[in-house]
Parts: sequence; C-alpha cells; structure tokens
Amino acid sequence: MSPDILGPHAGLVVGARALLKPRERRSQHLFLVEGPQAVREALAAGLVRTLFVDHTRPAVVEEFGDEATALVTSRALESLTDTEQPQGVVAVCAMPTRGIDEVMAAAPTLLAVCVAISDPGNLGTIIRTADAAGADAVLVTSGSADVFNGKVIRSSAGSVFHLPVVQGLDATEALDACNAASITSLGLAGLGAMTLFDLDDDLLATPTAWWLGSEAHGLPVELLRRMQPIAIPMPGEAESLNVGVAAGIALFASVRARRP
Repeated sequence: MSPDILGPHAGLVVGARALLKPRERRSQHLFLVEGPQAVREALAAGLVRTLFVDHTRPAVVEEFGDEATALVTSRALESLTDTEQPQGVVAVCAMPTRGIDEVMAAAPTLLAVCVAISDPGNLGTIIRTADAAGADAVLVTSGSADVFNGKVIRSSAGSVFHLPVVQGLDATEALDACNAASITSLGLAGLGAMTLFDLDDDLLATPTAWWLGSEAHGLPVELLRRMQPIAIPMPGEAESLNVGVAAGIALFASVRARRP
C-alpha cells in the first residue's frame, strides 16, 4: 500500500470516525456525510472540511480526487460509515449554525415543525419533502432524532443542505415564536375536528406552520389545544399514515393553495 493512502488506523481517519457518535458531533460541531450525491450537495454548500476517497473506486477518484483531503483504503472508508455498502466517498462537514430567531427574522411563509420524530428515516424524509415543497425551514424539537445522524442525512437526499433545519427546540417556545410571527399553526391529528379538505385556500395561502408528531403518540394534547388540529381523510382501512407521507400531503396542500 502506498504511504499516501491512509488505512483505518491513521490519525485523520480515527479522528473522523469519532463523529459517528452524537456526543462528538455536538462537541466538535462536525458531522459525516457519505455517498456521491450528498457529498456534492455538501461541497456546493461550502461545508466540507475533510474529504476521504476510496482509492479502489476509479469513478469516485475521478470525480472527487482533485478535492480529496486523503485517499484511503476500502477498510478505512468502511470504518467511517454505518451502511453495508459504502459508496466510496465520505466528507467531514461543518454543522450549519442556524437558530429559530434567524428563521423568523426572514419572515417565513411555510414551515414544517417536527415534534419528537425519533425515527431518522422519517425525519430525513420530512426534511426532503419540506425542501421539495419550497418550505422556508424545518423546526425540530428536542426528543427527535439527531438531524446530523447518517440515516437522516441519507434520507434527506441532500435537502438538509438546502434549507435551514433548526434542532433541539422546546416545542412550546417554537409555538410561541410562530404566534409572535403571525404564523398559523396547523397540527396534524387523527381526531382533528376539521379535515384537510375543509381548509380554505385563503388560509393555506397565509404564513403557515404544519406541526407533525410521532407516529406512536402524535402531537401532545397541550400543543393541540393551542392550534387548529387537522385530520387527513382516510377512506381506506389503514389505521394511520406514515408521518413522512402525512407531511407530504399537508405541505403540498399549501403548495396547491399558493399556485399562481
């Protein structure tokens, strides 16, 4: 092996591998991104600090070799991922520093608010869906999955780099911030007194925050009492919808209401 190609025990690789742990990500304000598409998005956002490329993957070396910090062995690359089939490139990225005050100062008109969404795949899907719907930001309360978890990043398909995602928020304080900014909060709830089909387009065209709770427990009652609960009609026999699917239905109802 060439001395220029790093193995799994090289100091640079060991240091990056520590970022697989949430505590290290939080303390260093860094996170790992894997796969060509996500790395392209991270590079475009200017967040990449270190870039590792598997020297045995010619196509990946050709695309990212000029920007690579280090060429590494396949074993070294595998040690930086939590997937069974790594795609040959991993980046260490700086965490975007965004707060709710910054989001509200930009006068948002469409938000997705995730309350205790603990499944990383669902959280990443909601971020991706909010991005596709042209939402201004995603607000994530404490008790949710870590936004910079590898599965969240992969499920977001790069959307985590496209719009502000603010995590660790207190749900009550986030609701207060929405109210102070004259943003209407609509909470998806199976027992909502009003259905999505009953909502007026004029309401959906105003600044709106769609609130999404966990599939297991939904939104807390104390929050629903302070917003308009909305049910998605389900004429079939399924008991409930996946929260990512529900988010898509709700957000794109807003998109439809705002069409030219």
